[in-house]
Amino acid sequence: MNTDIDQLKTMLQAYDPAGNVHVDHAGMGETLHDILRTPPAPARRRRPRWRLLVPAAAMLAGAGLATSVVLQPQEVGPVRVGPAAAEALTFSKKGGAIEVRIVDPNADPARYRAEFAAQGLDVELKMAASSPSLVGKMIDVSSPGGIQVMDINTMSTKVEIERDGRTIPIELIKDDGGCGNTWCGAGARIPKDLHIPLHFTFGRPPRPGERYEFRGEPTAQGEVLQGLTVKNRTVAEVRKLLRERGATLGHYFTIPPGPLDDNPDESAQKPIDTAPDGWYVHQAFLEDAPKTIDLLVAPWPATS
Repeated sequence: MNTDIDQLKTMLQAYDPAGNVHVDHAGMGETLHDILRTPPAPARRRRPRWRLLVPAAAMLAGAGLATSVVLQPQEVGPVRVGPAAAEALTFSKKGGAIEVRIVDPNADPARYRAEFAAQGLDVELKMAASSPSLVGKMIDVSSPGGIQVMDINTMSTKVEIERDGRTIPIELIKDDGGCGNTWCGAGARIPKDLHIPLHFTFGRPPRPGERYEFRGEPTAQGEVLQGLTVKNRTVAEVRKLLRERGATLGHYFTIPPGPLDDNPDESAQKPIDTAPDGWYVHQAFLEDAPKTIDLLVAPWPATS
């Protein structure tokens, strides 16, 4: 008598796909050697899946705005794709003038020309290697064929240029203390209807090994002696201050006694090889080599 289990066994044996397979022990070793001798196929690299992230503000602003976009693959970290580098200059209109300031002191000069031209201004901008207090600051203005009728050494905030029978005022944007006692400004205000070429000089950091073309006051903001008072200190005291600030002593100069004590003319200054410790420092000057200081000294203190 057959049971249900016997019928199930018979059915499985009839339909077993490996029922006629027998182990070949002799061939197994050779097959295994063939597998080990065959190099594995290279694994397929999985392409990262990218996800586009758009800030919510960009969706509200409309298609006319250039907005930053972040493309973020899940496996290799974020990659930022955005607009070109920020502008080299900034412009704003103040009454009848255009106010210009430097944003990037290291930009390509062609960018400055293009940005001035976009404002309808014919301005050639020179960037000169300068000491730290003058970097990014306006330090000279002129016009080809024109005459500068106000001496920039007067510390005035306005320069007037005579050209083609006109007097063109160029006003400095005042810099709050950053320039020290050196003539400079944070930018300039130019008449909107100006139709003459101008040359501006702004300061930039020196490149490696480059010397200063323009030097500020050594105690001004950012300079090597920032915030210090050297006038009427002894030579020994000032030498110590220079060492503490990592500055180099360049040269000594002295002046004859007389009315030039308080505001000595450069032609009256005489170089000397050394100065006694007890002499007094009247002024300190930056040399064209970075962090190098010259001292104007005398056996007597300055009277003011």
